[in-house]
Amino acid sequence: MVLYKVNFVFAIVLFILTVTYRNEAVYAIVSNIQHAKLFLTIWNWIMLVSLLFSSIQSLFFVSRYGGVYYLLSVLAIVLLLFTAFGMFIMPRGTI
Repeated sequence: MVLYKVNFVFAIVLFILTVTYRNEAVYAIVSNIQHAKLFLTIWNWIMLVSLLFSSIQSLFFVSRYGGVYYLLSVLAIVLLLFTAFGMFIMPRGTI
């Protein structure tokens, strides 16, 4: 249960940082564009995997306990879909 909470919070924080100011911060810190792109790609994959595990764990807890885990599973799945959509479907530089 503790691993679920830590992973869920980690995934949400990564998603919020990604949506707000991640790109500007990375490009301001890293001088080499190739290193920045690599860092952003690794960041996206970590966020995607974390959201995937959060979604699976949330669905497991919904089937077991119900209640508030249903809302958390919906949130995790929606964020997972947004992340996957942004990584695989949208062309780079669209937003």
